[in-house]
Amino acid sequence: TYMEDSRVQIQPLMETVQSEATRLQEQVQPYISNMEEHMKPLTDNLNAQVKPLTDMMEKFFQQVMDQTKTLLPPQ
Repeated sequence: TYMEDSRVQIQPLMETVQSEATRLQEQVQPYISNMEEHMKPLTDNLNAQVKPLTDMMEKFFQQVMDQTKTLLPPQ
């Protein structure tokens, strides 16, 4: 009975919180979309600049792995 009474008391509060959370999300969504729209060119540019470096590092590590394998005794 105590649990049921507590649930009955909390239910309207939960509905209010859910309603406010939905309203807040709807208000913030245009700002988030606008920010994403402005950030996309910046992240694309950064990725284009970093890609050659990551490719070079990947080749370097592959060479190190290959050379390490040649130094290991045969199994």
